[in-house]
Amino acid sequence: MSTLAFFDTNVLVYQDDTSSPAKQDRALGIFSEHFGNGTATLSLQVLQEYFNAATRKLNLDPERAQRRVEIFALANMVRFEVTDVIAAIELHRLLGCPDHPCCAHQRRGRALQRRLSAWIRARWRAYRKSI
Repeated sequence: MSTLAFFDTNVLVYQDDTSSPAKQDRALGIFSEHFGNGTATLSLQVLQEYFNAATRKLNLDPERAQRRVEIFALANMVRFEVTDVIAAIELHRLLGCPDHPCCAHQRRGRALQRRLSAWIRARWRAYRKSI
């Protein structure tokens, strides 16, 4: 089996963003490849964020945006649970992040991990559970 690829909201939004043709082509290419291979993975949160960004920032017709969400939903879906959010918060507390006031005293962990927000950590944990 091929490795699953988790996609964030930006990749879905760039597919509809005609103001940046290079990003649009790249997003269409990479997502289409993984979607066709059955390795594209999304979360319900990503679908919600896509609809919001597509209709508000790109002024995409809500009916078209809904149809796109329905198509995206055919990908592998990660479903978050309360334990995922709690685990993300625990990682946040343990590792801290440089731009969060409560973490000014915590500078432990690798630099990349410190920069990840709690919500990205939740996505990562859910993705890891899916493979």
